[in-house]
Amino acid sequence: METSFDVIVIGGGPAGGKCALELAKRGLKVLLAEKYSSFEENNFSSAGMLSETLGDFDLPLDIVGTYWSNFVVQSSSRPYTWKGAGQEGIVLNFGKLKQYLADEAQKHGATVWMGHRYESKEISGNSAQATFTDIAANSKITCSAKLLIDATGPVRKVMYDKVQAQPKMLVGTGIEYLVEVSDEVYARYKDDLTFFLGEKWADMGYSWIFPMDSNTLKVGSGRLVSTNQKRKDLKVITENILEHYMQAGEYKILDVHGGSLRYSLGMKDVFYRDRVLAVGDAVSTVNPLGGEGIRYAMENAEMAVPYIEAFVKRGKNKFGRFKFRWKRKYYLKWLICEILCLRIYLKYTDEKLDHRFAQYHKLANFEDAMENFFRFNFSNFRWKIFGFLFKKIMRR
Repeated sequence: METSFDVIVIGGGPAGGKCALELAKRGLKVLLAEKYSSFEENNFSSAGMLSETLGDFDLPLDIVGTYWSNFVVQSSSRPYTWKGAGQEGIVLNFGKLKQYLADEAQKHGATVWMGHRYESKEISGNSAQATFTDIAANSKITCSAKLLIDATGPVRKVMYDKVQAQPKMLVGTGIEYLVEVSDEVYARYKDDLTFFLGEKWADMGYSWIFPMDSNTLKVGSGRLVSTNQKRKDLKVITENILEHYMQAGEYKILDVHGGSLRYSLGMKDVFYRDRVLAVGDAVSTVNPLGGEGIRYAMENAEMAVPYIEAFVKRGKNKFGRFKFRWKRKYYLKWLICEILCLRIYLKYTDEKLDHRFAQYHKLANFEDAMENFFRFNFSNFRWKIFGFLFKKIMRR
């Protein structure tokens, strides 16, 4: 078994898979190591996004679970709906996305190890060693490379050893049911991406209904972790949506999965240290407001690739430039989303949520909503806010 590589990418999620693929395309000797024996075992993401993502990352249609046209925010008392003109967005099959990236990386010469759990690293001179456990064989193997890529997501397992302190984190946890429903129930939700806010259907966070194909829906709930208050069980919230909001009747649970997200407040993650570079959720690419992580994880990995190539081939450490470019592009947007996240999920009452969304719904058309909720771009919308306030002042 080959144990010497240019780069070892640890974690086969969107960031790790994309990074391994792009590095392999550039002729680097790459190992992509994934803990699970199958990507379907770790199929935790809801993966709702805009259709443009497919073209932006040259992704195939067969990883799409379904398409959606309308965007709905349901408060405790009423829905706010934005209707699109056609198939505006997609819900990916998350397992197929990861499998596709790994397969493409392998086609371009990368080595892919499934069922290999990362254990530890050691840095010595111009080399880094990573030790894995082959779970099926219950044996350890150590590999060497010029650079290790931490694509382990929120756990940041490679960048931070157990004794190393991590920056202050905003922590969220969630659960999602994949359910099979009747034709009648599926027809009601197959065209909509639905989110819930407020105490009735969510709790210090948001819940959701995402359509998939073949009469299946993703129904889940997530929230910010609070140690000061006793909160509702997320399973109870999710089943409440199924039984009382959706009135799903007889439904079949195909899968239950969940996980946690950890976002560094102020994006204070360590990007590079001692021949370890972090990408994706390991450097807080997930948005704190919407949890949209797949697109930005892949974009982050793409941005890192030329700096990785320069380091491996020419010994040039320009990872500070990589960090600067990423934060220049997203720091302000993510900071605004931090503020909104803490207000909306932790401070707003049901009455205040309805008041804010009623105003927003009057001002924002479908494209405005997509800019805000998916691209997290607030610049175009500010003129509508100014116009709205000006009209209110003039009426007085």
